[in-house]
Amino acid sequence: MTADDPDSLALLRQEVESFADQMTATIEAVLPDVDGRFSVLVSSGRGNERIALRQHQRSGLVLSVNGVPLMRLVVTYRLSWNGTQRYTAVESSQFKVFLAGSSVPLMRFDYLRQPAASVPSAHVNVHAHRDEVVFAMMRAGDRDRGRDRSRTIAEGRVPSMRELHIPLGGHRFRPCLEDVLQMLLVEFGLDRVPGYQAALDEGRKRYRVQQLRVAATDDLEAVADLLREMGYDVRSPLNPPQPRNDRLSAY
Repeated sequence: MTADDPDSLALLRQEVESFADQMTATIEAVLPDVDGRFSVLVSSGRGNERIALRQHQRSGLVLSVNGVPLMRLVVTYRLSWNGTQRYTAVESSQFKVFLAGSSVPLMRFDYLRQPAASVPSAHVNVHAHRDEVVFAMMRAGDRDRGRDRSRTIAEGRVPSMRELHIPLGGHRFRPCLEDVLQMLLVEFGLDRVPGYQAALDEGRKRYRVQQLRVAATDDLEAVADLLREMGYDVRSPLNPPQPRNDRLSAY
């Protein structure tokens, strides 16, 4: 099957809907009184099918303490086929955390499959003001994003922490939705559904197994060597694929 196969988009949508159902099940097994469903939005160009997931609850998932809203969590995904047309790939994901009643996020957990050269593929933006960090940012070296920041400082604008991109494990090992949900529950004592931890553990396990399978394709010979060391009988093909150094070394 190729990217421009007429059945490709239908199959991709089926895979994405299954992924959305898994996310919905996790959300509703963790947070009380929320609508965890997603809408599926399709965009298609020649060989460039993509599907976006948007929450039914457009203002985000309400995160409460003792029934009183404290924060909102807005979740979005964009997905496509990966290069082999065998697995769905996340083109981008964004988990934005807001204080209730605020339109400016406290923090954003972002993933970009094709980021700008100076931005890590998986990172967190903290939308807050800490004098120590701003002090350091204003004195950043004149390289990479520091160069851009120096330019804006010269123009008279003081940088803020939301411009600081903190890497989070790259393409394969970035945090998942379950990680963000558990961090919010633990750090802010949010209301939760009985049995929520089992739902988080199961979702996180499913995500990590999937990522492990995909990460293995980045260097199959290294995987084969490890399996042989562990006593497995593994035979390499005559022309084994080369390691995907772009993924292995990606920022």
